[in-house]
Amino acid sequence: MVLSKEAMIIAELSLRSMLFEASSFPSPGLVSPVSNGAHDDMDFFTFLKSSTVLVFPMAFCAQIGMDEDDVQLILPKIRNIGIDAEQKMFEATSGINTQKGLIFLEG
Repeated sequence: MVLSKEAMIIAELSLRSMLFEASSFPSPGLVSPVSNGAHDDMDFFTFLKSSTVLVFPMAFCAQIGMDEDDVQLILPKIRNIGIDAEQKMFEATSGINTQKGLIFLEG
């Protein structure tokens, strides 16, 4: 799949939003540079690792969203991208679910 400039911009903004959220304190996701919140299985660097592997999946989802005219066909087309993104997240974090919901919401 060829990615357009617009899809890459959307992916960049997606990554930026993930990094800004994790960098804020207090953080809506509880984990920040100064606190793990209620999480004993993850920290700020776990979020950095998982965020970086999600850039290309977000770009692919954005491209499909821009290319597909039938809104009903978007989810079936991006489902496997989301599954792959989830696997990449788990590989980057040694099995910790840092952003599974975000993959679905932003994707």
